[in-house]
Amino acid sequence: MTDKFEALSQPVAYTLRFKNDDGTPESRINTNTTFSNKEAAQGYGKGGRYKTRPDGKMEWVRDKALDPDVVSLYSQEYVTALLAALEEKDQSIAELEQRLLKEKAQAEAEKQQGFKYFKMAEEWHDKSFNLQRTNYDLQQRLQQPIKLPIGFSHQDGVSHALLGTGDVMISHIKWADAQGIAFAPTPAGKSGIGVNFDAEMVGKHCDEIGAVFVVKSTSAQSLELLKEAVQMAIDGFND
Repeated sequence: MTDKFEALSQPVAYTLRFKNDDGTPESRINTNTTFSNKEAAQGYGKGGRYKTRPDGKMEWVRDKALDPDVVSLYSQEYVTALLAALEEKDQSIAELEQRLLKEKAQAEAEKQQGFKYFKMAEEWHDKSFNLQRTNYDLQQRLQQPIKLPIGFSHQDGVSHALLGTGDVMISHIKWADAQGIAFAPTPAGKSGIGVNFDAEMVGKHCDEIGAVFVVKSTSAQSLELLKEAVQMAIDGFND
């Protein structure tokens, strides 16, 4: 509060607000009579009421409960400055409320963002766990020996068909757009080179005969290469 505002805050005069007979203040202020100081106003305003004496005459009786209230009067300049200060205070309160609302909204947004990041972290944790589990399962599978039917072996990462044992069936397989050869284990109880397996092979799909190897080609040229390789293998027995 500035020195000027402090000076304006001092009353310029005093007046009285009288009371009704029941002790309640009147609604109006007596601005017709003013006093330069508070003591003068208090000395002027004495409360009392009229009472009827036994002889029928009226008598004024002093009653402190009906003493008028002393009211301070201020300059118009002070009232104007006070209203301006109140308006400035209201404006500051409104700005503070807006800032608090903005900070609250920002805090709520950060809270929701935190929930979002927490959810993403949970999802990443689940994905990481699943990948670790998958990797573990794959390692377990790699450590397990490869189980192949009789007549087949696995060595150095390559599966082999042991044709000389008579435990592998070889058949011509036909597709709509390709030709090929299927290698499958012989049925139980049958073995030997040259055994006819047409009943087990003809008209059946590779999965129906349990094919382990399938050679499939869409051109005759590639099968010619296979034919040449087989012929070279045959010739190798004669070398």
